[in-house]
Amino acid sequence: MKRPFEMTFFKLRDALGDVSQLSIRKQMCFKYIEWKARGLDKYKREWVDLTVEFRKVEGRIGSKRTKLEKLARGHFRQRRQLKGNEASREGARAFALKQLAEGTGIHSPEMKARRSETAKENIKRQTAENRNSNTKDWVITCKEGGEFRIRNLTAFCREHNINYRNLHFTAVSNWWAKGYRARKYDPLTDSGVPTREEYEKEQGG
Repeated sequence: MKRPFEMTFFKLRDALGDVSQLSIRKQMCFKYIEWKARGLDKYKREWVDLTVEFRKVEGRIGSKRTKLEKLARGHFRQRRQLKGNEASREGARAFALKQLAEGTGIHSPEMKARRSETAKENIKRQTAENRNSNTKDWVITCKEGGEFRIRNLTAFCREHNINYRNLHFTAVSNWWAKGYRARKYDPLTDSGVPTREEYEKEQGG
């Protein structure tokens, strides 16, 4: 049975100590295991960089490649692209930090206020169209009998002039809020609950 990469990584990390003191070959192998265990691009780049360094130090340019070197070779093109764009990225980062420190450009008070207003408008529009990622499905139970599923509890409260906190509290109590109770929709137990449109159609609404 193969040992998972995570277990191998932690065992090696504890056993090896300061990896930078190891040979380039061992560092390359360790960084590959660390990347596979943690899954972050940062460690992949470090592994590929060490592979390039290993081939230079060992004089292996053009020689037969190990399996690990062949795997790294598939990332060489991406590495060259990142290295080529490094100067422009550093320039852009320095320019952004300068704007942040001076409060200019996208960090000016006017731009911040504009972004804030735009974000608020987007949230309002998404909520009205039931597209807000924070909007959940709820099951509404009527005191006179019957229940239906809705998408936006806030909009339902606004429509029926119900205090949101009062209706929300009915999910964990025996209270009613103006003849209604609410609970969060559970797809396992509430799959048969009709939507509000279906319910009103059945009621002749």
